[in-house]
Amino acid sequence: MKTVFGLLAVVCSVVAPAQAVFGEADRAWMIGPAKAISSGVVMDYQFSPAGTWLLYSKSDINSAFRPDPTSPPVAKWNLYNCARGTSTELNTAGLSSNCNFILLGDERNAFFADKVNPQIQGFYNLQTGQIQKTAINFERVFYFGDRAGCPFVLFESSDNTVGLVQPGLAPQSYKLKTRVGLQSPYYADATHIKFAGYSRNTTPTQFLDITLNRQTGDMQMRELSREAWSKIMNEEEASEFDLTRDGAEYRLGLPPLQTGKKPKPTILERTAFLCHESFRPLLNSTKSQIAYLDNGALLLREVKPFDPALAEKLRKDAVKAEALSKAKQVGMALMMYAADMDDVLPNAENFSKLMPYLKDRKMLDSFNYSFPGGSMTSIAEPANTELGFVLAPGGKAVVYADGHAKWIGDKP
Repeated sequence: MKTVFGLLAVVCSVVAPAQAVFGEADRAWMIGPAKAISSGVVMDYQFSPAGTWLLYSKSDINSAFRPDPTSPPVAKWNLYNCARGTSTELNTAGLSSNCNFILLGDERNAFFADKVNPQIQGFYNLQTGQIQKTAINFERVFYFGDRAGCPFVLFESSDNTVGLVQPGLAPQSYKLKTRVGLQSPYYADATHIKFAGYSRNTTPTQFLDITLNRQTGDMQMRELSREAWSKIMNEEEASEFDLTRDGAEYRLGLPPLQTGKKPKPTILERTAFLCHESFRPLLNSTKSQIAYLDNGALLLREVKPFDPALAEKLRKDAVKAEALSKAKQVGMALMMYAADMDDVLPNAENFSKLMPYLKDRKMLDSFNYSFPGGSMTSIAEPANTELGFVLAPGGKAVVYADGHAKWIGDKP
């Protein structure tokens, strides 16, 4: 059974969406082919903040046939090195299979907690396998250490105290003199921690940039606009591409054009199809790799910068090939229709009668039929007599009365 599933993973990697290019006139990216990095049934997966690791849990395919179907399947956690392309299994001896892991921002540790018994919790060193137990009240946790440079867990208590727990160090607590709401930290060093926060006692709400002194517990605050606060919270980079959901599918691409912006002329698509929504895609922080599931297998695809001039050429070639393909199929349908009608071609009113000779109605709709109809025997030069064409960016694919199709580019 394991062998069968292993073969399934390989098949999934083969049938995954092929390479795709997206972008605009002065920048472009290519999505590489899918690579299967797991066997078994993958359940949870996450990239580390810097994209160094991909952590995932999986159960054996045979767990579906376990004696007690009501018990949770045994899950094993694996760590994939994104640079080397190798996986290692975490040594979780002493921990239950119900543990969840969260990769910390230092790229060296993970925080784990049991879903059934929250008292089983702590830090796991990814390099040594060493476990450091903790005692954190999860009801008060507001940050789990998953940002680069902030590898610690933060929680609040009812007396306006903030607790900090970090791998290898004793827990710390800070009594705040001002009651504020703290969001996830965005910067930390040995002396300070910076937060995007808000005031709890003002109306309307004040958005704040808060700096906490780790030695004294003192806070410095400065008021922010909502836009500046949101930018800190979301770490927005308007110039980068992003993963977006469009109906039942996910696409990778550039954000919509700003109103009034005039893009350089291009036929390059601004987005590229990635996968169906059920595949649960995940883009790493460096926007260089995408992970998603397909029938239980965990797949990985690379995203690399691509020469925009070459991307434009490839796109033009693809558009030209697609238009020619449609034109040739309609041309073949016209020849078959004429053969069945004593060498008579349809006029514009009867052009829809061509549909039984085509696979797809869209081909008929995209074809501009220009021939007035009549007997083919009256055509003096079939190779030079146009029957119709398919318009596409950069030109048109023309079909002639002898059945051949030819691409005619727009005049410069």
